[in-house]
Amino acid sequence: MSRVFSSESAGMSAFLKRTSAALIVAGVFSTGALALDSSPTSEVEQKLKAYDPESIAAARQYARAADMKGMMARVAPTLRQQIIAGARAQNPNLSSAQIETFADAFVKSAFVDNAQAIEDASILMMMDIFDKDELVALGKFYSSPIGASIMSKMPKMMERMPTLLSSIVPRAIKDAQEKMKKNGLDVKI
Repeated sequence: MSRVFSSESAGMSAFLKRTSAALIVAGVFSTGALALDSSPTSEVEQKLKAYDPESIAAARQYARAADMKGMMARVAPTLRQQIIAGARAQNPNLSSAQIETFADAFVKSAFVDNAQAIEDASILMMMDIFDKDELVALGKFYSSPIGASIMSKMPKMMERMPTLLSSIVPRAIKDAQEKMKKNGLDVKI
């Protein structure tokens, strides 16, 4: 289904909120390292056997220093609001109470019940991306006062991303559409 958005339209705002929510959810659950519906702890322990114990310790130290569980808890209220907005738009027959109950169930399942699985998946993902020296450096930095201060401000930055994107995306879409139109193609988004 194609939609045309102007830079002032409420549709673009909704689109950006849905996109932000999708990116957050995709980032949390699409690590490729761990299926959250399986037994996370045993699966993680099995996969970690393939890695150097010192690297694993560094990744775990970084996860603690970066407070991955806490970060997800701080992002959860913003994501909850985005889930409510999306559910309202897709389910006009549901009451506000029903939609809020759904959003609460989602947040509990995603960020409370699966908090350890998210951290475990993050550790596995880090093991695939960073080497031991990088993991040690990350842990040291985020354990420092300046690193902890930066980490505490990251949720605020993430909350502001949709506003930032709302000033750029509509213009970028229009520019891309105009470029394609010059080539004889009419692209609708």
